Amino acid sequence: MTTVGIDVHKASVMVGVRPEGVTTAFPQTTQGHHHLQAYLEGLQPERIVVEATGGYHRGLMVVLQEAGLPVQLVNPRQVHHFATAMARQAKTDPIDALILAHFAEVATLPTPVQRCANERVLQVVAERRRQVQRMRVAELNRRDHQTPQTADSLQRTLAFLDAELAQLDAELATLTAEDATLQHKQTLLQSMPGVGRVTALTLCADFPELGTLSGRQAAALAGVAPTTIESGATKRTGAIQGGRAAVRTALFVATLSAIRFNTVIKTFFARLIAAGKPPKAARIACCRKMLVILNAMVRDDVMWTPKEAAAA
Repeated sequence: MTTVGIDVHKASVMVGVRPEGVTTAFPQTTQGHHHLQAYLEGLQPERIVVEATGGYHRGLMVVLQEAGLPVQLVNPRQVHHFATAMARQAKTDPIDALILAHFAEVATLPTPVQRCANERVLQVVAERRRQVQRMRVAELNRRDHQTPQTADSLQRTLAFLDAELAQLDAELATLTAEDATLQHKQTLLQSMPGVGRVTALTLCADFPELGTLSGRQAAALAGVAPTTIESGATKRTGAIQGGRAAVRTALFVATLSAIRFNTVIKTFFARLIAAGKPPKAARIACCRKMLVILNAMVRDDVMWTPKEAAAA
């Protein structure tokens, strides 16, 4: 079994191959990406993993995915823990690449989902929208401490950010309208009471696996499945961790609306509270239930129906 690990940097990418244990560097350029593609096609690896690196991995991922290579993006935190468990203290680019290749060899990873060009663009634009939204919230928070000398600057900045959000929303709407599959998926997701346009867009952009996993797998991947911590006499309350922050945040906001206006989720929440569940834990449970239902809706290609949802 040949596996490849790719350690991405701003100016270069380091490629490690197992079981041969060889490493090769390629420039972080379009030409370098295509040379790497040809190199990997010659190796015919069974699995290629790329460590997410602050956006520097995106161009390479597009080239390798379009070539049909079995490439997957992995969480740096998982790889770091793996390296620690393997007692690999030294850290150089070749060592990191080979650790990634070793991780690819032994780790259980989900089947990679191939995205079309529209889906990849949708993900990038949706991420940019979140960045602008965070900047807008930061500016709104500063209004409470503004002075007469900074008031005009804050207003100009907010006006610019509002206009930028409107432009990004228009781009997202166009991308969805141009792709019948994305448009149908977004319509299907929004048929659930509580799920709005932004939540549906986030799921389309950042959770392409939706509908291809079991409910348990989907909850774990999104980070809404509580982790049980019990060891000897230690028994801690289950807590969520990891997963995809953008998806989890969008789902949690949708849950707050669904608890009020979605009869199935509202009833489920009331039952949990009556059973003594803390409100926050009950909301997370509702969040998980919503995701499980949405996963089933996409899998079966059916719109929201309260009767089927209540049985999920």
